[in-house]
Amino acid sequence: AGHQYSGLTAAYAFHALSRQNITALPKRVIIIGPSHYFPLRGQLALPDADYYQTPLGKIAIDNQFISNLIVKSSAIFTTIYYGSKVHNKTNLINQSGLVAFL
Repeated sequence: AGHQYSGLTAAYAFHALSRQNITALPKRVIIIGPSHYFPLRGQLALPDADYYQTPLGKIAIDNQFISNLIVKSSAIFTTIYYGSKVHNKTNLINQSGLVAFL
């Protein structure tokens, strides 16, 4: 949707985090986004890449965590898509620009 729709929410989130007394960086950040072009009803789509490319460099994807998530989520989600089938047409996570701040 772009910053005109999500920017204010992101600003509130970053502001709230900046006011916390955080002494250590989180081990993992989970990014959740909707699918605009591929219907996912009771389904999960996960990336098969090794990293996200951002304007500030690469951010590693924890593929071991994703493998564990696939195993543990199979009882919850009717189908799990792993790979680019769902992600090819959408760039909503990259488009937000927030990934670069991780």
